[in-house]
Amino acid sequence: MKATVSQSDLHHALKLVSRAVGSAKMHPILCNVLLKATGGKLSATCYNIDLGIDSSVMAVVELSGETTIPHRLLADIVSKIDRQAAINLELVDTFLTLRTPAGCYKLAATSADDFPSLPTVADKDAAVVSIAEPLKAVLSSCSSDESKQVLTGVHLVANGKTLKLEATDGHRLFVRKQACKIDGIDLLIPGKTMHQILRIDSPEISICSDGHQVRIGFDDDTTIISRLLDGQFPDVDKLIPPTFQHTLCVNRKSLIDSLERISVVSDSGSNVVGLSTSEELGSLLIAAECETGSGSESLTRTGTLPDLFFNVHYLLDGIKNLSTDDIVIKANNSTAPVIIQETDCDDSIYLVMPVMKRK
Repeated sequence: MKATVSQSDLHHALKLVSRAVGSAKMHPILCNVLLKATGGKLSATCYNIDLGIDSSVMAVVELSGETTIPHRLLADIVSKIDRQAAINLELVDTFLTLRTPAGCYKLAATSADDFPSLPTVADKDAAVVSIAEPLKAVLSSCSSDESKQVLTGVHLVANGKTLKLEATDGHRLFVRKQACKIDGIDLLIPGKTMHQILRIDSPEISICSDGHQVRIGFDDDTTIISRLLDGQFPDVDKLIPPTFQHTLCVNRKSLIDSLERISVVSDSGSNVVGLSTSEELGSLLIAAECETGSGSESLTRTGTLPDLFFNVHYLLDGIKNLSTDDIVIKANNSTAPVIIQETDCDDSIYLVMPVMKRK
């Protein structure tokens, strides 16, 4: 193998694939990156059995070939090289030599034959979708508890009219919908995989699956291969109350600002913030207390709410991922699920469970 590539391109590719670097406990070679030079491109591939990422960049290829190098060592060296520099890569016997205008590095290489192949997922029926913005919203509601495996993923469903993204950790739920003519998608994709989509600047992705693995393609010659989660995602439509006794409208930015200030107090205690309305005051009261102090603010509002208590960070995660100037909060009582939505729009639904106030 002999090829020349720009530092910026190689650094970018190594950074993209880094999230798929495996553990030496599984197999030492999973800590490596597979480099393959052919057809005017250099590809970098990492694979940890659950997730594989491949990214290709333009290169001057004098001699096709492939090898594997410890990812961390190679990435650290490349990151320190001048961004304007060209890097010459040459494989001789069992060493990969990196030559730059400033110097030369010689790294021990391992045969590419020992590197596991990424699962093959045919892309002939790939659907092209744009999901970066709704994905950013729902990811905040994924569970991080690996014992609740189904809840660590994002449920992606398309029925020919609507594309729906859903995520819940059991305490909150985010549903985002958008118009879509694609049909036949019903995938439960790990949240860790979906996070990688946001790291790649691509307006659209292509997505296809064989029922066990999902292939996600980007317009910058990057591909993600990931396993799908086993199990049935909850029927979240049944979690959303059909009617509400209380509805309140409030300015979204003002509420965010107040919650962030109040969180300074709540973070010193139980992270709990209270919301209440008073006909006498005609405002929304936001309050929190801890052993060393308390705080409260009031906002102009229309409508009413029962006395509610929430994890303040759950509230902020949902409200920050809505976009209208005003938002609507719907509730029935102090223990039932609460819905927060954009005004005059059902495409974004954030459900959050109230908590019992600690005495």
